Amino acid sequence: MRTIEKYLPLSIGLLAVFLLWFYLEKAQEFLFYYREQVQIFRFDSSFIYDRFFVVGGFSLCLSQFFVQFFCVPLIGSLITAVCSVASAAFLWLAFRKINRHVCLFALCFLPVLFQINALYDFYYSYQGLVSFCLASLFIYVYAVFVPTLKGIYRLLWGSMLSVVLFVLAGAAALLSAVAIFFFELSTDYKRAHYQLLPVVLVLLSGFYIVARGDAASLRLALLNDAYYEPILRPTKFFLTSWILVVLVMLVFFALKRLPVFKPSVSVGCALVLFAGICWYCLYSGERNSSKAYGLFELQHYVVTEDWDRILQSKVVRADNYLLLNYANLALSHRGRLISNLFDYPQRGPMSLLVQGNSNDQIPELTTILADLYYRVGSIGAAQSKAFDSNVGIRYGNPSMVKLLVKTNLIFGAYAVAEKYISLLEKTWRYADWARAQRRFLYDDEAVASDQELGTKRKGLTRQDHFAFLYGPYADMLNTLEANPADTVARDYALAFLMLAKDRKNVNRFVERYAGTEILKTVPPLFQQAVMIMNENDPAYCRRYGVSENVVESYGDFRRKYLSAIENRRSAAADLLGEYGKSYWYYFLFKNIP
Repeated sequence: MRTIEKYLPLSIGLLAVFLLWFYLEKAQEFLFYYREQVQIFRFDSSFIYDRFFVVGGFSLCLSQFFVQFFCVPLIGSLITAVCSVASAAFLWLAFRKINRHVCLFALCFLPVLFQINALYDFYYSYQGLVSFCLASLFIYVYAVFVPTLKGIYRLLWGSMLSVVLFVLAGAAALLSAVAIFFFELSTDYKRAHYQLLPVVLVLLSGFYIVARGDAASLRLALLNDAYYEPILRPTKFFLTSWILVVLVMLVFFALKRLPVFKPSVSVGCALVLFAGICWYCLYSGERNSSKAYGLFELQHYVVTEDWDRILQSKVVRADNYLLLNYANLALSHRGRLISNLFDYPQRGPMSLLVQGNSNDQIPELTTILADLYYRVGSIGAAQSKAFDSNVGIRYGNPSMVKLLVKTNLIFGAYAVAEKYISLLEKTWRYADWARAQRRFLYDDEAVASDQELGTKRKGLTRQDHFAFLYGPYADMLNTLEANPADTVARDYALAFLMLAKDRKNVNRFVERYAGTEILKTVPPLFQQAVMIMNENDPAYCRRYGVSENVVESYGDFRRKYLSAIENRRSAAADLLGEYGKSYWYYFLFKNIP
């Protein structure tokens, strides 16, 4: 049993890595993918210099180096699990100098647990976890190696470690300096006051970088807020992990005089504590889960072009236009936008294209708008939103840079496209894709012959705006006039008219384009729209492509509708099973906000 007790911390640590790996993959998988999309890490000397030679530059570079691999399944959760357990291990190796009771080992996971919970907030940078790990490492280095030194040397080493950590990881140095002071208080309280000097040095360093303008406030220089989105103010919850480091150390000190337990009791207590922390991890994780998680899931599928997974996802719902935009984008890529439009709970034209304020710089909005505008052929608007998304995120967005490459190639702005290609060529994930785009540079024929770029270039108009100045439908018509073969723009235009219940423009569309290259045949769902909007003129409907099948089916729908009304039953409930996915059902029973 003594052998088990001896290797218990190692065993629990290894078990914790696997449990945490599994848990994080289930709970934060798409957050890891999202984090990879909100930075661009380049293997470039000037880039490394800009990132590294700032306060906290080492932890920033290291965290971004890790995050670039999060696009690979399981890697984000594995790196996070290893980093988290390493932090707990460093704290244990330091605190066991105060109290060697193995049963307390599991308590070292408490501060780490709150770091993991902080990662549920996508505004909290991964640098925060990496800096916390570095702070734990420096606490361990001091606790294990420095106490063997005498007087002034301990003071010098404590001060040097704190200042070096401030340079490497920024605000986390304050955590380390405070922990070193309390460690001295727990082991040699008579001389502990000397170790207030590292705390003072870190505080002075914080004042210095604020005075220089490198940090906007002391809060962003010395607290965990430094690793949060700077224009936002996090809750006090984000300080919990730092506070717990000191509290756990004090618990180790308070229980220092505990009697030596039998190995079996010690092992049992450690396992019970560990089980309790695991339970709390599951409980707190469920409470802290981000409401935007479903959005990150769908965005990941857009980045990987996994359209079927979007259509199979359970997160799409009627009360969220952005989620419906993703579902309809996936339907379009699968060529099923018109045929399967009402497989999803549509709520007006905003279900197709969210119309945000032109000044909105919210990345979650501008990113999907860039993809949508590009899809419907409004290249100028797509380029504008892609640029907004890329500069609106502090460290860039690789998918939006790819879109900027495409839009500039379509416009023939080859020098600008080459700039973005050169940027992506220095990344790990996107280098091969970027090199493949060089064949289009300064070669109009190559662009015109490419199925994707050539089609988009044909759809360019003299009025290709950076925003939908005259509304999305007008821009879609302009694209169709320029390139009648663009079935994507046509399907979006038809869907827009149907969801808007716009009788006037539905009739104008079929009158103008029926039988032309734009609308060689009228899709069945659009026939239903023409039919219900012109139910008193069957001849008109037949003239503009409505089949006899649709006419007869509408007659059946109408009879059942009137029957339900006459018998005072719910017509919506009666018709849902048979006609719930028809345009007629949407037209009569779905209100447009």
